[in-house]
Amino acid sequence: MSHIRKSFDRRDFLRATAGTTVALAAASVTGAAATSAAAAAPSKLSIPKDRIGIQLYSIRDKVSALGFGVVLPELARIGYKEIEFAGYTQNTSILGRQITLPEIRTLLDDNGLSAVGSHVGIGNFRSNLQGELDAAQILGMPHVGTANAPTNVNTVAGYRAAADEFNVWGAAATARGLK
Repeated sequence: MSHIRKSFDRRDFLRATAGTTVALAAASVTGAAATSAAAAAPSKLSIPKDRIGIQLYSIRDKVSALGFGVVLPELARIGYKEIEFAGYTQNTSILGRQITLPEIRTLLDDNGLSAVGSHVGIGNFRSNLQGELDAAQILGMPHVGTANAPTNVNTVAGYRAAADEFNVWGAAATARGLK
């Protein structure tokens, strides 16, 4: 990459987060309508302001191009509080090397953000379960997960085998206080 922008292009960022904005607006409208109609307790669809989060997969191009050092402070500035990771890498030309998990944790802490979970490729769990659990603990994440289907074998036997595998991972996560 010959030139990396060190700030967000608002239009690009807004396009990347439009889906989240629409979902939050719909939940707010639905919650407001239900509350006014019932004149009772707030709707279960209400989202507390301190719990608004974003899945970084939805802006993975920004993380890759600009890095966590630009993306995380900007997310905090516009009001996000919680982050779900979709991996922990960025373009190495930003730091001259890959960012470390403790560096990401420092960025989270410095910007008042909480890592609530991750979803990584199923191969990560199969090849490095303890490493994925270590990452969750370093980043303070209570949840770990995969973005992949448990099996490509769409049979009862295939799903039973996947369940057995997931149960092993679940037991390992539980042993470390994770879900």
